Amino acid sequence: MPDITLEAAAALSGGSETDVERALERLCDAHLLEAGEPGRYHPHDLVRLFASDLLPAGERTAPLLRAFGFYAESVRTAARTSDPHRVHCLHPPVQAAGRSFRDAAEADDWLRTEEATLLAAAVQAMADPDDGVARAGAAIGAALWWYQQKSYRVRHLVATGERLVATGERLQDQVIAMHGHAHLATGLYFKGDPASVTHNERHLALAKRLGDRFNEQRAHGNLSSTLLKWERFEEALDHALAQRVIACEIGSDVGERYALLVAGRAYLELGRFDEAAGVLEEGAAMAERAGDPHSRVEFAVWQGRALIDMGRLDTAFSVLSETLEPARSTSRTTEMACLVHLTRVHRLLGQLGEAVRRSAEAVAVAERAGSSYWLERAIAERDEAASGQRPARTRRRG
Repeated sequence: MPDITLEAAAALSGGSETDVERALERLCDAHLLEAGEPGRYHPHDLVRLFASDLLPAGERTAPLLRAFGFYAESVRTAARTSDPHRVHCLHPPVQAAGRSFRDAAEADDWLRTEEATLLAAAVQAMADPDDGVARAGAAIGAALWWYQQKSYRVRHLVATGERLVATGERLQDQVIAMHGHAHLATGLYFKGDPASVTHNERHLALAKRLGDRFNEQRAHGNLSSTLLKWERFEEALDHALAQRVIACEIGSDVGERYALLVAGRAYLELGRFDEAAGVLEEGAAMAERAGDPHSRVEFAVWQGRALIDMGRLDTAFSVLSETLEPARSTSRTTEMACLVHLTRVHRLLGQLGEAVRRSAEAVAVAERAGSSYWLERAIAERDEAASGQRPARTRRRG
């Protein structure tokens, strides 16, 4: 791992933070550790190699379980604090305490700061020969799903998903493997790789085999969203409606809201605008009652798109303009969708200069994210707006 905090070092040692801090400072004084940012420490590479051989094999498992368990439980707490309306993975169980967070801002800041360490911890632990340590690594990796998705960490989603699948197969733990396929499918979806469909299907098959109705409906929803990307709109609608049926049966409001969102998008692509407007309005009302800001913003973005398709351009402009700033803090995907739809409504209203400006922003965000899907749409809108700005060429008199 790149470095360690006082909290994690205390978990590793099993001692108090006061005693551990004194020990860490003594190691710094002896030039065996370096102190980076306040409260963060890292050893020199040679010291790291030497220290790894000091502890007898039989004594290494307990401290590793404490440290990796601390990271797993801390990620889970951070994810719940950041977005309490999502259902976060709690498998496999860990017997360790994590840290707490005052609010979503502190949780998000901790996840960003610790991201490299958390990824390294998950990789190291899942590769460990001890099954218990490997399970703790899987707990860290699976708990990172929502953070990586929201932050558009494509490469990390794919790498973590692949390791989760491999770890689940090694441990013969179908639940870990199931979450691994969901994790991997998300990364491949963002990457634009149609293999995401296959991994969503494996997620669905494992959920059915395990009798896990919540993950069964979640897999239907993820399949629906993925199939939309590859323009398989009828199939996408079928999976969205299947998700809604199961979500209603098991009382999952968050599942039903997502089903309504992707069903609305499928109806839009099929040209069934009234049905799209109906389910999006229903889902937006559910999100409002639940106090779910993430879902409220997502519904607003796609309601804006529906209003464009229905020709209600002034209302679409109002909805999308008000939604843009909240979309930026919701997720990278939501921000890109809002910018592209807003560019389109500017263009259709004849506001070509503003359309070009917004499209340039949409292109820049999509390029930074590495999203070929939204980049293609942003460039198309930019080119449409730019062509409308060019003066018509006068015919030469002969």
